[in-house]
Amino acid sequence: MKSDTGNYLTRCTNCSPRGIAPDSASLTDTSVTARSTWTVERVGSKIALKSDSGKYLSRCNNCWSGGAYPDSVFVHVDTPVGNPWAQWSPTPINGKWALQADSGNYLTRCNGCVPLGNTPNFAFVHITTPVGNPYAQWTVTPV
Repeated sequence: MKSDTGNYLTRCTNCSPRGIAPDSASLTDTSVTARSTWTVERVGSKIALKSDSGKYLSRCNNCWSGGAYPDSVFVHVDTPVGNPWAQWSPTPINGKWALQADSGNYLTRCNGCVPLGNTPNFAFVHITTPVGNPYAQWTVTPV
C-alpha cells in the first residue's frame, strides 16, 4: 500500500524506543519489500492485513509514549478474529483506498508524530474522512 508520498506502508521493527511493541507501521520503503507486503484476509464484512511476520496491522490506543494522537498503528495482533482493532473497512476513493478502523477514523500517514522515531512518517488512525485528505488514501499495488 503506497501513501501519498510514494512510500509504502511498512512493518518497522524498533523504530522508536517509545513504542509499546517492537513492530509499528511506518512509511519507510520506497519500493515493495517483504516488510511492505501485506496479505489481505477477509474477516466477515471487513478485511485484515497480515504482515510478513505473521502478525496483523492493528489500531493501538496509547501505544506511542508522547505520540501526536492516541490511536497509532502497530503490527502485534496474532489473529484478527475477535479483535476488531485488527479489522478494517475498505472504502474506494478516487481510484485509491481508504481503510476505516473500528473507531470510525481512518488509517493515515502522520509526519513527525512519533517522538524519537527513526523515520518521519508513521501510521496513525485519526482522520474522520479520507475525502480531501490524501494522506488517508492508499494506492494498492498487487504483488
